[in-house]
Amino acid sequence: MKNVLKIAAIATASFIAATSAQAASNVTGTTTATFTDAKPSTATFTGIGTNAVTWGVAADGAKVNQMTFAANTPFSATVGQQFKVGSLSYYNGTVNNGTELNSLGLNLGFNFSDPAIGAFTKSFMMKLNNTPNTGTADENADYVTFDSLVTSDIFTVNGQSYTFQLKGFTNVVGDGFLDSTAREFHVREGGNASADVFGVLNVAAVPEPATWAMMLVGFGMVAGATRYRRRSTNAVYA
Repeated sequence: MKNVLKIAAIATASFIAATSAQAASNVTGTTTATFTDAKPSTATFTGIGTNAVTWGVAADGAKVNQMTFAANTPFSATVGQQFKVGSLSYYNGTVNNGTELNSLGLNLGFNFSDPAIGAFTKSFMMKLNNTPNTGTADENADYVTFDSLVTSDIFTVNGQSYTFQLKGFTNVVGDGFLDSTAREFHVREGGNASADVFGVLNVAAVPEPATWAMMLVGFGMVAGATRYRRRSTNAVYA
């Protein structure tokens, strides 16, 4: 029984050690950004397909809304460590009702050189909340939020699988603020602010086949030995 438990312990320790070693791996690469999927199509906007957009028809004496995304390239981190993807800058102009955008897609193009995932592009939809300017300065602040930060893709390199996701906003500079979840980036009316967007490359929670085999054999032996021991204990002798 002790030998069986020892095999299971070694298998589990091997899996943990392997995952820890993988998590310490370097992450390097470059990124680009463009805006896409402006909605509604009836709004007034410019710059789709670039990293700088405007939208709305300005009210008298005001300016239109403006947004830019400056990619942080190249980037460097380790697996499991957050790294700066880029900075989103927003100017909250005053525009006429019916000319504003309600959502935009942010296309992020990544090229991971280490691990050698290579190039891929992911689109993250952002809601643009244009407030009616009938309350306090904070209540009148427009805000941007991501529909989802997680991607469903799994990238496999040399037998190891990875996942990528955004981590929301941080490091606001200028006339803006974040909500308590760091998912909403608010900018006050007539103000300009920027916020950093971070991402992380994680090891997918799937052991490699060899590790699975070791763990299954070890735990199978433990289960078998336990059943045998139970039968022996319950035996009755006349």
